[in-house]
Amino acid sequence: MAEQFDHIQTLLHSAIAAGATVLCGGAGRPDDKETGYFVKPTILADVARKAEVVQQEIFGPVIVLQPFEDLNDAIAMANDSEFGLA
Repeated sequence: MAEQFDHIQTLLHSAIAAGATVLCGGAGRPDDKETGYFVKPTILADVARKAEVVQQEIFGPVIVLQPFEDLNDAIAMANDSEFGLA
């Protein structure tokens, strides 16, 4: 659990340092949790398509919002990772 918590925190810190906009949540534990492996439910915007937080499966309460031009662009974005649309 600690490893996953640390992984999510690293992804969040990296995205924020690279200019992501935190719409809610963010790095760290929720205010009412001083210990444990709780992650703030987080929504990020303004994240580069190749950012690690976009490219990896997070397995935590993190959503990245990204605009797209049309259906083809949305499909291309979904396939632009190691995992893609399987």
